[in-house]
This record gives sequence, C-alpha cells and structure tokens, in this order.
Amino acid sequence: MVRPPAALGLLLQDIARLAGGGRPSDGSVNSVHQRLLALAMENLGATWAADNVPLNPLLDPADYLKTAGRLIGVIVMEYAGSREPERVMQDLLITMPNDCQAAAQRLLGTRMGELQQARAEPAVGQNHYVNLSDAPGRWNNHFGAVIMRDGDDTLTFEAAADSTSRISEGKSLGYFALYGKHGTSQSFDADLRRQNAAGNG
Repeated sequence: MVRPPAALGLLLQDIARLAGGGRPSDGSVNSVHQRLLALAMENLGATWAADNVPLNPLLDPADYLKTAGRLIGVIVMEYAGSREPERVMQDLLITMPNDCQAAAQRLLGTRMGELQQARAEPAVGQNHYVNLSDAPGRWNNHFGAVIMRDGDDTLTFEAAADSTSRISEGKSLGYFALYGKHGTSQSFDADLRRQNAAGNG
C-alpha cells in the first residue's frame, strides 16, 4: 500500500491556520500554492496537477485556501482506495472514527457535551450540530468540525456513521464538506436534513 506523505497533513494544518486568521498575506498563500502543486505533481502526476490546481492563487486568496483544503481531501481519498482495514499505523494519514460525534470530538479536542450546541456561525475549532430526531431518516443527529471559515462559508472535516463498514476507524472514513450561510438552502442544517430524508446517511 502506498502511504500518503505526512506533508499533506501539515499543509492542511497551515491552511486551516491561515483561513482562521483574517486576510492571509500574498506570500503565505503563494507558499500554500507551491507546496500543494508540488505534492499534487509528486503523488498524482503533472497532468492531474495541471487540471486541478488553480493557476493564480492570488485572484481570490480566501477562495484559494478553501479549494486547497478540498484538493488535499481528494489526494487523501486517492490513497484510501478501498474501505479495507489498514494493515499498519504507517498506512494512515488522518484516521477518523466511524462516528460523526467521536470524529468531531477528536478533531476539536472537546468533551462530548460541548459538541451538542447548534451554532449559526461556528468558528474554526468549533462544530456544526443538527438534531434530526424530529425528521424521518437514518440519523438522529450529525456533527461537523469546522476547519476553515470564509465569511458565511465553512469547510468541515467530518465522518458519518457507516454500519456497513467493518472497521471502527480508518483513513477512508473522513471527508471534507463545504456549507453556506445559516438559514439558506446551502447551510449545514438544510444540507443534512436533505441527506437524511434521502437516506444518504
């Protein structure tokens, strides 16, 4: 099994720090771009990098950071391959529990009770939460850890409980998601209610 480079995880940490600290400098965004481009070329090839990594990160630095975060998720998933259990710890880049609440707790380093608070605009390091017990579907609730914010938009790294998976934790269980402003059809609450009603949980 090919192991994803630890540099992807380090780059994601830097992106989250930059996105949560106000307007990033051109130099810091350019550095993210160069690192992402090099990792994409090294691990997925020059053609993939040319087709997927935006050319000019300075046209909209905040949007570029969100795009970079999503691309790291794509690169990680390319390595995930299947949902078979990983054989050794060295095969793992980011490991996620097979449960949304446990995943958010691990990512944010908080106690369980602190996660069950619905916030209209959670900050980086906080979480989205929706109680779905009032709606028919597969989930009772869902949690999403916010790793980036740009105005009204949030990028999360989360997991969804999957009863068909044979593993309780693994690199292929986590995923990135982007949500819009609270109260709109693109919000975390609206999106998760749609997924729950459609049976996609």
